[in-house]
Amino acid sequence: MTAGEGPAARARGLGIAATDIDGNDVGEVDQVAGRLLREVRDGGGPRFLHVRTYRLTGHTAADLAPYRPREEVEERLQQEPIGRLRQRLLVEGGLADAALDEEARVIRAAVAAAYADARDAPWPDPVRAFEDVQDIGDPRREAY
Repeated sequence: MTAGEGPAARARGLGIAATDIDGNDVGEVDQVAGRLLREVRDGGGPRFLHVRTYRLTGHTAADLAPYRPREEVEERLQQEPIGRLRQRLLVEGGLADAALDEEARVIRAAVAAAYADARDAPWPDPVRAFEDVQDIGDPRREAY
């Protein structure tokens, strides 16, 4: 984190248009990110999007996060993005639990297949490791 009013304020201080949103609202993230992307593509210059969310677990698998009250974590779990989106689709979208469960199954299968493809893919040729990498050298180094 940055000191002061946060990263969006820091971006504004650098002359970059910044937006700060609730990252637990998938619909808002999609809408705002799409709008900012269109603005950039239309020549509006850089944009900064600060998407606030809450880390439900510790920093690592070994971190049980005893420094956070259990009530706080339980309250934040109710705002978790996937569960929140599911509830919105059920209530506002009129979708059935079974339809969402099937879609989740299809998505999990696609992710598992993509993971398997990546895991089983051959390693790239080491000779290509530095292709498409810009190297202007150390600007402090004197030319020889």
